[in-house]
Amino acid sequence: MKKVLWTIIVGLSLVTVLILGFYAYFYYSVKTMYITQTLAKDIEVTSEKREITFEKPLKAKKQIQEIALSIDGYKPDMEDPDMTIKLDDGTIIEPKIELIDENNNAHQLKSSGQTFKGKEVLVCVREENKSAVNTTYKAIRISCNKPFRCSDYWQDYD
Repeated sequence: MKKVLWTIIVGLSLVTVLILGFYAYFYYSVKTMYITQTLAKDIEVTSEKREITFEKPLKAKKQIQEIALSIDGYKPDMEDPDMTIKLDDGTIIEPKIELIDENNNAHQLKSSGQTFKGKEVLVCVREENKSAVNTTYKAIRISCNKPFRCSDYWQDYD
């Protein structure tokens, strides 16, 4: 009887350890798959290229690097297949964004859709380039055909 009881206790202990291990791995994976950093708050974007230099360079550690823009006056139209960025007043904007690496190479980012951060809707432009992993970026350059205000975020994820 003691042998059976001991076997049940060891079995339950192993199952508990496996469940806790899986939970820890899942929690760690979720917490580390997305790296987000605020780059600039409430900036004016115009037709002239504006360079924003980072206090601390950004290091691409994941497969996808993305600049997300929280644009004042933007409400997404989820039925728009082209994902046009249309402001409240009907103005269509086309932001141009470049990531500048430590060697002063400019990486053009392409519009990639929308994402959500809390209550904000973010328009994303990204570089999907596996060779960008381990690249260090020191600035972004941003301009647009029409002026608008926004906040900028860096996202690095798999």
